[in-house]
Amino acid sequence: MKQFFITFAAVMLGLSIFLLLPMLILIGIAMAASSDKEKVEVKEGSFLVLDLSHSIKDRVSDKPFDIFKELAYDQEESLGLDEITDVLRDAAEDSKIAGLMLKGENAGAGVTTLRELRQAVVDFKANSGKPVIYFANTTSAGAMYVASVADSVFITPGGKAVLQGVTMQKTYFKGLADKLGIGFDVLKHGRFKSAVEPYFRKDMSPEDELQSRRIVDILWQEVRDSIASGRGISASIVDDYVNNLSFTTSEGALKAGLVDGTLYYDQLQDRLRGILGKGKGDKVRTVSVSKYATANSEPSLPVGQKGDEVAVVYALGGIEDGKGDDTSEGIFGDDMSSTLRKLRGDSAVKAVVLRVNSPGGSALASDLIWREVELLKAEKPVVVSMGDYAASGGYYISCAANYIYAQPTTLTGSIGVFGLVPNAEKMVGDFGVGVQAVSSSQQPFMTPFKALTPAQTNALQKSVDETYGTFIRNVANGRNLTIDGVDSMAQGRVWTGIDAKEIGLVDELGGLDDAIEMAVELAGLDDYNIGSYPEDDDSPWAVLKQLKVSMSMRSLAPIVGSDLSLLRSLRKGDYVPSARTECEYTLKLY
Repeated sequence: MKQFFITFAAVMLGLSIFLLLPMLILIGIAMAASSDKEKVEVKEGSFLVLDLSHSIKDRVSDKPFDIFKELAYDQEESLGLDEITDVLRDAAEDSKIAGLMLKGENAGAGVTTLRELRQAVVDFKANSGKPVIYFANTTSAGAMYVASVADSVFITPGGKAVLQGVTMQKTYFKGLADKLGIGFDVLKHGRFKSAVEPYFRKDMSPEDELQSRRIVDILWQEVRDSIASGRGISASIVDDYVNNLSFTTSEGALKAGLVDGTLYYDQLQDRLRGILGKGKGDKVRTVSVSKYATANSEPSLPVGQKGDEVAVVYALGGIEDGKGDDTSEGIFGDDMSSTLRKLRGDSAVKAVVLRVNSPGGSALASDLIWREVELLKAEKPVVVSMGDYAASGGYYISCAANYIYAQPTTLTGSIGVFGLVPNAEKMVGDFGVGVQAVSSSQQPFMTPFKALTPAQTNALQKSVDETYGTFIRNVANGRNLTIDGVDSMAQGRVWTGIDAKEIGLVDELGGLDDAIEMAVELAGLDDYNIGSYPEDDDSPWAVLKQLKVSMSMRSLAPIVGSDLSLLRSLRKGDYVPSARTECEYTLKLY
């Protein structure tokens, strides 16, 4: 018997090692990658390289195992706007950096994010006097929007500068739903609240077409005028180039003045050698933004040595109820509320900047976050900086702040509420499926296989109306406006930042740096540090959990893709209609 237990223990130990081996290998790879970051050395005469085609977000997580998350969904590397702007500031004063090279055929960000990135490049040029060069095989409007401030813009001889303007597109499902026997009970408050229109209309409503036209015109005006100004040409030339489809050849871009010339990669290298004073065949040193950031990163100060702090809280993505998990991306009501509460109680934090880049989401989660902003404002200044979106729920969580900044191209407002309940009763009936329930209530449990009763419809509409009333009341209080005044500009209408300032929904046009300066002024600070929140959990347990999730999601990816919202819904098995505050647009800069 004793021998049996010894053998059994040996087998279990061997099995454990076998099962853990892949994980240990992956951990080793990640740790090696992490240590490699510390070995980056910037050489004299290096060109800093910024690839515009990478996904550019306001902030990118710095968890050591995020590499596995990217592998799980085949994602490309993401860059943080905060990191890029810091790098460009440092590189402007770094004698080892000889210049900046922009590349990338497309731009992996929205217009507002690109606007702040463009300004960071402008500041780099002004503060350093170093050359800025853009090179790509083919370029697009988004990339040109940033690249137009470069000293020289080049594409390859066979390339093109493909500018087609700004397009706002929606897909309507009512015709298909009718054929499939699927109906939708739509409950909303707001004439312009268009997020649910694809489910009960076959085309744009007049209200949605009106606001969409205004948004497209303002965004294109910003992009067109900026490209024209940067390239020293008239706005009409850019319009003619787009309208006449002049982007079919590189000659069209040269003739319009959008590019300075055409070069192959080896010819670009010769040009860079000339700038650096190098001879033929000498190596041109380059360093990417991400590598430069790791080479110049400084360890954070320990708790208790930070002094006065301005906390920048990033509220990015859709707004959802509850807590996020290791697969979550977005703003979760409980998590964000907890972060704001901690900052309220932290005596070192003297002011808070809330960076909002969100199209909205759960009305309940938005209300919980709004309450924490309201309480925080009573203790210390709160300033909002809006990114590409701060619409609907994104505006809800912003409206209580002391001061609100938006960019001219920010999409905000969308003060409205909706609920959407699918009804597949006809479809399942056509397939011979019957659904029957016995309930203790006069109003049976809501299910997608039965149409809502009149009483259920009335109750849900009442909930939507009450949520809307709370929404506009909170906006009125936060912005010192009348409820009737807010109601007249609300109705679910989406406003650009430039229009939102005119009607009083925001205070000033500007970016994150402007918001930080205002927070410093309101708090009366002279010497301060900037903190970034929510803080990443890089504990060993969190790392292992993230690794576990990444591996499991990799196996599911071929089946369900990367739709984490769908996965969470399937896992919870919930069917609970709730009020939503969302602004949904497919907005493309071509």
